[in-house]
Amino acid sequence: MDEPLIRKAIAVGLVAYAIYLALHLAALLLDSRAVLLSLVFLVETLAALMAAVAVWRNASWMATAVVIVGVAFVCRQLVEGPVLGLVAYLPAIGLAILGLLAALGVAAYLRSGTSRSLLRS
Repeated sequence: MDEPLIRKAIAVGLVAYAIYLALHLAALLLDSRAVLLSLVFLVETLAALMAAVAVWRNASWMATAVVIVGVAFVCRQLVEGPVLGLVAYLPAIGLAILGLLAALGVAAYLRSGTSRSLLRS
């Protein structure tokens, strides 16, 4: 597969993820008691949109933006699990670790693709 096509697919996936988070955020904003959870969802939604734009435009900071999405995901899992007790602790921590590893893997791929394209030019 062509490298720009894979980058575009990653960007589309990030936009889809941001839309998914925004739908949750819309429901959370109706409840005034879920301020912390709404804030975490808002930050993660904005981070996913920022990363999608960075990946789509092949920005030099796209790998960093993807890592920020991973960190925002970890924060959401920790708020949902240990902080608020909405989900069980162990699955929340496990998902946080897997999400961060996935974000680091995508960021490593994007960084290696960027270095390869810079060497070609």
